[in-house]
Amino acid sequence: PVEGAVAVGRVGATTAVPVHWGTFWPVGLRHVMRANHHRLFTTPGDRFVTALGASDQGAVPLLAKQGERVVL
Repeated sequence: PVEGAVAVGRVGATTAVPVHWGTFWPVGLRHVMRANHHRLFTTPGDRFVTALGASDQGAVPLLAKQGERVVL
């Protein structure tokens, strides 16, 4: 998420929609690796929005729920 926020600044984007985080998580792995499940599958979008806001780049993050349509 932090590296993604840095990339937004490097390309000069004014809007950023984080995608492809947590899209694949093998069945049952949540029970084996709980901390990784939360860090890699649940929170990356929120952490990206936080990192982008802290970067003071002026880019607007749009965090859509899974399956939600985003109109730019």
